[in-house]
Amino acid sequence: MSRGINAQSRISEFRERELLEVYSDWVEEYEQDQRLDFYLGPQYITEQVVKLYKNGANQIKILDVAAGTGFLGELLLEKGFTNIDALDPSPDMTEVAKKKNIYNKFILELLGDNNCIIKDDTYHCLVSSGGFGVGHIPCSAIKDMIRIVKPCGYICLVLREEYLWTVEEYENRLEPEMQRLEKEGKWKKITRNRVEKYFYDKDGVIYVYQVL
Repeated sequence: MSRGINAQSRISEFRERELLEVYSDWVEEYEQDQRLDFYLGPQYITEQVVKLYKNGANQIKILDVAAGTGFLGELLLEKGFTNIDALDPSPDMTEVAKKKNIYNKFILELLGDNNCIIKDDTYHCLVSSGGFGVGHIPCSAIKDMIRIVKPCGYICLVLREEYLWTVEEYENRLEPEMQRLEKEGKWKKITRNRVEKYFYDKDGVIYVYQVL
């Protein structure tokens, strides 16, 4: 087993600062460990975005949250989406992504801490694949996501299904928070689908919401 896979199993032991250190250690092997024939999350999100925006792809301003080294951005770029920014707290991951010339701007931040510098109603679409996990995106970030997406814009998220009951931050919290915000008229659910083999043999859940 590679150091990268071992690092992934260690993530649950750490909080934010230590998490960045894990990704720093992992960066050299990250792309091999997460390669797209085993990690289908970026493909699932890209398919959804293509369905939502059939025309004018280069006019759609997208934020890739937890962009990492740019797996999702690469696929979106291949489909004609050229106006993409990346948000990720790891300087080491973003240095790798910069070499790919995918993103227009890099934002070294986490969502959900009430300190996000992104202005309201900035993006047409927000996407995230792999951003949810122990010590990763908190439930409180959902409100931030809605805030920075324009009205009628879309938010597309995919995560490992088992995290809904194995990660304390999300168990009985993430989906109830999504539902609460829908009841408050902040956004509306377009789809929630279970997807197979999101990561290796682990199934995932993909959510698509429209901001109101």
